[in-house]
Amino acid sequence: MAPVCRQFLPKMVSLQHFRMLQYSIVGHTGKVTGAGGAGFKTIEVIRGKADVYAHVTLIKKWDICAGEALLNAVGGQMKTLKNTAIDYSKEGNPANTDGLLASMHHFDHYMNKLGPVFTAANEKH
Repeated sequence: MAPVCRQFLPKMVSLQHFRMLQYSIVGHTGKVTGAGGAGFKTIEVIRGKADVYAHVTLIKKWDICAGEALLNAVGGQMKTLKNTAIDYSKEGNPANTDGLLASMHHFDHYMNKLGPVFTAANEKH
């Protein structure tokens, strides 16, 4: 069986962030799919139906913790768009305000594309 060409797999983003992220992730080629539900998007990454899941605004940690556990268990990664681990400790804030990126493959590639976009957008506010 021939390997799947990753550039043709969809990239998942939150519906509310679709336009902002579309060209940052794939430029003018490839496919970006907007979808609702953090768990759904993470599972699509795990299943190989999407190459990456990106989220740029506040998201509650209880919406992403199970997905991250599953993703980590099968060798994927989920981190903030500042490229730091998401803090789930009880002392931490229940909201993640640093965006997130999840991928099974090419995590660093997508972080290098989206991290600076996220940082620049937040510096404007």
